[in-house]
Amino acid sequence: MPWMEIGLPGLLALGTLVVVLGLLVTDRAPPDVACLGGLAVLLLTGTISVSDGLSGFSNEGVLTIAALYVVAAGLYRSGGVALITRRLFSPVGGLRRAIARLTLPTALSSAFLNNTPIVALLIPGTSEWARNNGIDPARLLIPLSYAAILGGTCTLIGTSTNLVVDGMLRETGHQGMSFFAIGAVGLPVALAGIAFLLLLGPWLLPREKRDTEIFPAVSLFTTEVVLPPESPHVGKTLGEITLGEMEGLAPIAISRKGVLLPAPGPTMPLAAKDRLIFSAPAAAVLKVNRFEGFSPATGKRQAEARTNAGHVYEVILSARCPLVGTVVGDGSFRQHYGAAVLAVAREGEMVDATQEGGWRLQAGDVLLLEAGENFDPGALGREVFIVADHEPQDTTPRRGARISVVLATSMVLAAVVGVVTIFQAALTVAILMVLLQILSPMEARQSLDWQVLLTVAAAFGIAHSLRETGVAAEIVAAVLVLGAGPLITLALYYLVTVLLTESITNNAASALMFPFGLTLADTLEVSPLPFAAATMIAASASFATPLGYQTNLMVYGAGNYRFADFLRIGLPLSVLVGATALLIIPVVFPF
Repeated sequence: MPWMEIGLPGLLALGTLVVVLGLLVTDRAPPDVACLGGLAVLLLTGTISVSDGLSGFSNEGVLTIAALYVVAAGLYRSGGVALITRRLFSPVGGLRRAIARLTLPTALSSAFLNNTPIVALLIPGTSEWARNNGIDPARLLIPLSYAAILGGTCTLIGTSTNLVVDGMLRETGHQGMSFFAIGAVGLPVALAGIAFLLLLGPWLLPREKRDTEIFPAVSLFTTEVVLPPESPHVGKTLGEITLGEMEGLAPIAISRKGVLLPAPGPTMPLAAKDRLIFSAPAAAVLKVNRFEGFSPATGKRQAEARTNAGHVYEVILSARCPLVGTVVGDGSFRQHYGAAVLAVAREGEMVDATQEGGWRLQAGDVLLLEAGENFDPGALGREVFIVADHEPQDTTPRRGARISVVLATSMVLAAVVGVVTIFQAALTVAILMVLLQILSPMEARQSLDWQVLLTVAAAFGIAHSLRETGVAAEIVAAVLVLGAGPLITLALYYLVTVLLTESITNNAASALMFPFGLTLADTLEVSPLPFAAATMIAASASFATPLGYQTNLMVYGAGNYRFADFLRIGLPLSVLVGATALLIIPVVFPF
């Protein structure tokens, strides 16, 4: 069928796909906005019917993802995850033993739980554990993220990507996968990946001591306070001022009338309107900002109002945060998220607080936020990740911790045995989490990642248009003109999916690519299962960049990494995972 025979509907579907991918790759729009906008165009132009376009919103795979978010939140908030992992951090000798101790339990947990809360929970403990054992945290946090990704490939519920692909399989009339079916590929892939980390990690992970840099870790922030004209400290020297319980911390610079005075000594007198720039841990930042006689820096860079009773969070910005590129202090962060920025950390280096552009936010920046009682952490979505909560609290697991673990275990067993479907099991446990007061109704609502759910649901509609208009068939026909057999075709399909995953979200990549996988299988007259399995693995195999997968981004700042650190270890790991998967898939899922 010549290209022009696909008609106007096909051209609209193809054009919509190109625009959506362009928006996602360039980060010009959040994934949900890009996909929903594309779906709206297809619906308004009549390219697809309303029932087909909205089919993703009622898809069993999408609804299962939503229910699993609630289950994971119940485990996380009740302390169930902590109950499972609290024996992890015991003394260990040597880097390889530490990697093994960390990665194996993390991968196992991620096979059954959402990997984001697992990594969020383990980042602080892993960093402290590493230092206690004489290991730089940068040598363990990348393995933590990679293990969480690899573990998610071992079961159908290990990652939402697997549920997306399984949902599309069932929607198109094919038989879906059983709970452990993908594990026949995912488990060898995970073991190969962990073995790679154990054998080559000590050489490929950062070897220089990051703690020797000016700012040793993400826990050291750059912040500033101003000396008001009426302050009793005007005219005094730094040595004459007792900074309370600051444990000897002193300013690293003073900004006076736009001139930076670095490394001020104890004999330097202070003048009215001086800006004192500090490097301090999170807890000390709060004391610096509230020290008597000083005021939190105001003006254009840090104009957000602050309270003395705010809740403090440590967060990291994703590349998809709409405020990347804005200046701290112009009020955007408070207006958008309802929280004030207290301090900024950036790859362990000093943020130039004396220049307006120095406070311009970048992807990967770590911020210390102060928020009021009405602040909703769920409003951050996946644009901003909370990596630490600095509010003093009881870390003892709540009464519901053991109950949440029992419920989650029962969900998995029921799905494995086949008593109920995965969706039915997840929905039942999610409801029980609320009825048994393990989660409040508000906490259950906040646990839903609407960006992921809307992105996937909308991508289903776009994918449907690619199949129905013949666009997928035409692109596949152009590929098969090369005369490649099923195995070579599968390898090329896997490669394109991996590259797309490194550029856009894994869920969007799987939903937009799999229609081509199905069409390839139909055209070659082979089973669609090899292409389904390849999509599941490839769409999760994001190792080469810190921005391709949310857990990579979470450890990016926490480990004080550089972009090249991920490329150096992640690229060969991607090659190993791809080669392992492509060797096993045709054996487990014959063409």
